[in-house]
Amino acid sequence: KQMQKKVTAKKVWKGEDFFKAKWNEQKLRHKKFSDTTYNVEPNIKEGPGGLRDIQMVSWVAQRFFQTSSLHELVDAGFLTEYEYIRLIKGQNFLWRVRFALHIIANRKEDRVLFDYQLKLAKIFGFHDEGEKNPAVEQFMQIFYRNAMRLQRLNSRLLQLFDENILKASHNNSIQNLNSHYHIVNDFLEIKNTELFHSQVSVWFELFLLIQQHPEIQGVRADTVRAMRHNIKQINQNFRNNPTVRQQFIKILQQQHKVAAVLNQMNRLGILARYLPVFGKIVGRMQFDLFHIYTVDQHSLFALRNLCLLRHNKTDVQRASHIFNNIDKPYLVYIAALFHDIAKGREGHHADLGAIDAQAFCADHGITGADSELVVWLVKYHLIMSETAQKQDLSDPETIKNFALKVGNLLTLRALYLLTIADISATDPKLWNKFKESLLYELFFKCKQQLLASQQDIAVKDISLEKIKTNLYQQLLVHKIDKIQIIKQFKNFPQDLFNRFNADKLLKIHRLIAENSEVTVANLSDTIGSNETETTIRKAGTNIEFLVYCPDFKGLFYIMVAILEKYNFTVLDANI
Repeated sequence: KQMQKKVTAKKVWKGEDFFKAKWNEQKLRHKKFSDTTYNVEPNIKEGPGGLRDIQMVSWVAQRFFQTSSLHELVDAGFLTEYEYIRLIKGQNFLWRVRFALHIIANRKEDRVLFDYQLKLAKIFGFHDEGEKNPAVEQFMQIFYRNAMRLQRLNSRLLQLFDENILKASHNNSIQNLNSHYHIVNDFLEIKNTELFHSQVSVWFELFLLIQQHPEIQGVRADTVRAMRHNIKQINQNFRNNPTVRQQFIKILQQQHKVAAVLNQMNRLGILARYLPVFGKIVGRMQFDLFHIYTVDQHSLFALRNLCLLRHNKTDVQRASHIFNNIDKPYLVYIAALFHDIAKGREGHHADLGAIDAQAFCADHGITGADSELVVWLVKYHLIMSETAQKQDLSDPETIKNFALKVGNLLTLRALYLLTIADISATDPKLWNKFKESLLYELFFKCKQQLLASQQDIAVKDISLEKIKTNLYQQLLVHKIDKIQIIKQFKNFPQDLFNRFNADKLLKIHRLIAENSEVTVANLSDTIGSNETETTIRKAGTNIEFLVYCPDFKGLFYIMVAILEKYNFTVLDANI
């Protein structure tokens, strides 16, 4: 008791300074785990929703209330009995998992590593339920949902401390918005919490106000607590309400904060209540090291990436221009929300997800071509990635078949953007300049095919000779003799004319003309042929070059060996 009295004395650490320091410490700790509970190998102690988050609440309570247990916060009227029970249940679950981890690892271990997850599922009594619902994924879903609840409680209780203790004596700045809401010290607050029980429209109105008022920094803790207390009001009658449905679509149609608001709805459990099919994937992991996030978090990250692409906040510079040609971006957002929504069910997730997307569109007044676009994107969201990475893009048949499947430019643009967002949301490390170049090559070639088709030129009639003629005309602009061009290009592989545009072919022609014996042509758009290795490495993560020389046995081996010597990795090669 004497120790506690001394460490809680004001002279040791001012209450406000202590709270700010601990809260900043938690923010930095969460940042190490990408601010999500849903990493494929979570840390049971330090990660968001872990034991340290519960201890954080306890430490702050001890400092301000001189409590020795969490239940004393209930007696103080700061914690509800229900919240206390959820905290203790969550803590006990984490303790059991941590003890099991120590047994499995035969040492202190706080990481729920991939190799341990199967054994943990067995220890906790889970069994496989068909091919699509293995025991390990069932166990990890329970784990992630527990972490999500604890993180939600941690966030709410710390905000309550901040609002009701530290800032209790401050003069409140209040900005009235309407009859339901006002802003208190930059945080949105409902004027009467009973409205969550009696008036369905106030639920999604809250999120629309967040999108429409950039000065709002968050939602007041008492308002969040009231939403959680009334969460069961989001039932079938709520879902069927026309006003609510219109509000949800309006949220998706906003210019800003679409991803942020949907992510907040997911953290509060509101999105899962409103879309039960989405609720099934909350905390749902895939037992592989390819997907590093749970399905719901991956889907929301994909939607976030679309928003970043739209507002030109990524390194894929051309994407925002392509987005400008899509009149209804919210349709692509819906596709992102639904593209993996059927993961964990028996059957192909893309086919099942398309059915769910179609039902959503019908319920929310999205009809005709708009509905067809959303459903198609969900059903075929993998086709562009698979074609670009697994098929020969220099083969006209590949482009023709892909173009016939896509059908029109709007679908192509939407698919291109969704594919980028999907890949980079699976694991940020999977996205690189090489994949970007493959996807854009497929996009560009498919676009050319579709434009030709619109001009009543059948895909099958776009012959190699027409491509050559077009290229010759472009090259002649540079005052190069046509006979010289034809003589040089006649021995080139025929697929070269499909793979390279006129600018690159002109570059090849000039370099070969100047060096008739051996030519190494750097074809990367951003890199000059005379630049040093250091400059090349700074310019990007992939380089395309062409080697032109007399053939001899072992030529390809020698080229690859030289590249290996300088620590280059060969991602693709055509001979």
